[in-house]
Amino acid sequence: MNAPSASPAGPSPHSAAATPPIPVPTRPSSPTRPAATAIPPIHAAPSAQHSSPVGSTARRELGQTLQALRRQTHLSRKQVAHTLGWPQTRVELIESGRIKPNHRLISTLTRAYGIDLDRSPDLLAQLNDATQPAESDKLAWIRSHALRKTTATALDNAGQAARQIADQLGQAKVSITQDTYLHRQPANPTAVQALEHAFDDPNLA
Repeated sequence: MNAPSASPAGPSPHSAAATPPIPVPTRPSSPTRPAATAIPPIHAAPSAQHSSPVGSTARRELGQTLQALRRQTHLSRKQVAHTLGWPQTRVELIESGRIKPNHRLISTLTRAYGIDLDRSPDLLAQLNDATQPAESDKLAWIRSHALRKTTATALDNAGQAARQIADQLGQAKVSITQDTYLHRQPANPTAVQALEHAFDDPNLA
């Protein structure tokens, strides 16, 4: 006598209904590992470029915001400067907070990023803070040429040779130092003193 054939594989409706689903255990979160928080896109730690003096904290923070906006557009400083017809150093000075900003300057810059400054209240607030007077504004009249000329004059008066002064200024050609940064010294100081004394004499006819 043949054995009864086996029933097709698979649970029967009665067995499926009778067997409750097996719960999947969840891994408890560790109390020592808090949930991750979103990293803010700006206000990062200052980079090496901020080692130079900045006008104020507000200007540095504005510069960091503008730098983040530039990076969102995937533009380099060189590309932005070329688009606006600016020297690249101007973009660098703005982003490092080493230049006093104004509405026209920042509005021109943000337009290159597709942003209307007057429709960005948060950015306008940052700009307003950055335009407040800072201690560094007292030195705004000093330009690099004036500082180099003052240095050259002081070293010249101290008896330094033109080659030594050129080395201090980082100039390869002594002629540039002599023609641009050094004023002509009297060839004969004794003769100059004699002439000054002669013209001071009221009896000179």
